[in-house]
Amino acid sequence: MDRGQTFELEGQTSINELLMEPVGVAPIQMALPIYVQLGQGEWRRLS
Repeated sequence: MDRGQTFELEGQTSINELLMEPVGVAPIQMALPIYVQLGQGEWRRLS
């Protein structure tokens, strides 16, 4: 098989088609609290 050749299977969705679909407007709930370090000893919770 030629590595330079690209093809899609019949019925396959390309990433470009997925990117054109709306993602949604509902907020999501993060499963775990996520913390970022702002400075030495300083942490901020994102969720």
